[in-house]
Amino acid sequence: MNAISLEPTERIWLNTYLPGVPADIEAGIEDYPSLREVFLEHLEKFHERIAYVSIGTEMTYADWRTQGIAFAAWLQGQGVKKGDRVALMMPNCLQYPICLLGTILAGAVVVNVNPLYTAHELKHLLKDSGAETVVIFENFAHTLEKAMVGSSVKRVVVAAIGDLLGTFKGAAMNFILRSVQKQVPAFRLPGSLRFNQVLKQGRAMHHLPVSLGREELAFLQYTGGTTGDAKGVMLSHRNIIANLLQAKAWVGDQLNLHKQETNVTLLPLYHIFSLTVNCLMFMCLGGRNILIANPRDVKRVQMILRKERFNGIAGVNTLFNGLLENKEFCARDFSDLRLVIAGGMATHTAVAKRWKEVTGLPIIEGYGLTECSPVVSISPIDISRMREMEFTGSIGVPLPSTWVRFIREDGELAD
Repeated sequence: MNAISLEPTERIWLNTYLPGVPADIEAGIEDYPSLREVFLEHLEKFHERIAYVSIGTEMTYADWRTQGIAFAAWLQGQGVKKGDRVALMMPNCLQYPICLLGTILAGAVVVNVNPLYTAHELKHLLKDSGAETVVIFENFAHTLEKAMVGSSVKRVVVAAIGDLLGTFKGAAMNFILRSVQKQVPAFRLPGSLRFNQVLKQGRAMHHLPVSLGREELAFLQYTGGTTGDAKGVMLSHRNIIANLLQAKAWVGDQLNLHKQETNVTLLPLYHIFSLTVNCLMFMCLGGRNILIANPRDVKRVQMILRKERFNGIAGVNTLFNGLLENKEFCARDFSDLRLVIAGGMATHTAVAKRWKEVTGLPIIEGYGLTECSPVVSISPIDISRMREMEFTGSIGVPLPSTWVRFIREDGELAD
């Protein structure tokens, strides 16, 4: 196999860029020493806005910052140091962004974990990552009980659905989930602490700012790939900051920072696509995220969205298809919807066609992979013309500061 230069002679796709989209974003990366600064800048900038909504409970950007700092202080009080691994094993819930922020502020490395992992899969991840701290939703704590034997886990924080919903509503939700729906299998994790206990302790502690660099590790993001056990992809602060800036450059000023946009978060935040686009990029835009814990429960999703007006939604083919099968969803008013993005798998033409008929908007597809943190390419986004556009079935063109070449199996350049 002949060696192929990674330095391209021409990026012909730049000709398809919309006016105002830059070819490169390198200069902007130097504005942020780490993700810590990205978080703190935007949490302060939009402090009065609502950041997340979950089961009817809202969390402002100011609340997110305050509780994230409390979690960071607790981690530091437990002896967690820069570079230590903190595993987060939760569905879409208010606790996730709090723990994400706190882990970054403490200088630790976020290890995102799929809550549906089996004990065998979780055992491998804990051993491979070296995680010493685990934050887990109680619905899945029984899996951790089986998996942590022989691991390096020293401390466990157990979260419940009602933790941040208020005293009475929270107690009612916990009772329903535990005693009525029987969704919390029995578990025994000696020495574990409840999430609200941790926040209470953290609020009484002092958070010490940690100096972080762009090249330092921010995430160990596990991906199944195509063979064997899941592998932890090492993503630096620079990797994530770069993809955020690429995505922001692609959208430009089309999303109004002065009038808050609302986004429906169907995809799990522990997944790299939703983490980067829904959580981090939308934070940089001052957006409001509606968290959906179980997008496959379409009736529940429709109940949540019934009174909501939303501007954006990101999903995968199966989720879009499921929503289209719900008559109430199809009958709603989509006049506020401005952007629909799909990733993760190919969108079927029939699903895309039906989606356009129902909502009036096309599905915009993109392509990415965890190793690229994650977005590589996406179709040009012109929100002013979105309702005139049709689904193309294309994954679009590379983002700014992205080089792409097609290589045959024999290692030679494809024609």
